[in-house]
This record gives sequence, C-alpha cells and structure tokens, in this order.
Amino acid sequence: MFVLDILYEIKTTTGEKTFEGDVTVKIRGEFGIINIPLSKTVSGEKPFRSKAIDVFTSRTNDVGKIKRLTVETTETRPNHDWYLKRIQIIKGTEIYQ
Repeated sequence: MFVLDILYEIKTTTGEKTFEGDVTVKIRGEFGIINIPLSKTVSGEKPFRSKAIDVFTSRTNDVGKIKRLTVETTETRPNHDWYLKRIQIIKGTEIYQ
C-alpha cells in the first residue's frame, strides 16, 4: 500500500570528532527520492557532537522500500572531517541500517 505521508526517524552516531556543518540525507526508494535536512534533533540538542547519538524526525512522502541512502554535507573548511559511525532509518515498522 502506498502512503503519501509517513514519519521517518533518523538516528546518527558521531565518532570522535564534533561536526559543525550542515547534513542532508537523500533517500531513494521504489517510488522516488526525498531530501531530509538533519538540522534539528528531537531533543533540541546541537547535532553531531563527539560520540553523540542524535535523533531526527521528518514527516514527508513515502518513497516505498528504501534502495539507497546518500549523506551529504556542506562543510567547506579544510581539515573539517566528520566521522559518521552509524546511521539508522526507521519508517513505520521497517528499519534500515
């Protein structure tokens, strides 16, 4: 069944170094592509702190079964890397890791 509007929960785990840039997740599925900016955590904490687990939510179009995930950053300063240790997408009863 195709749902037009569904809640995505995205959990990120940052490694040893805090990241200061903007992050967007591009989710590609059987019904299309969506972009979800990861700017505001559910807790209200600043995202991507060292060794932190952050949770983001977004209600948007359902892409169906997720086929590909792309994480994009806009940080342009030299030597400002981000270690994304883990990412998990929860969509209804489906969990993608």
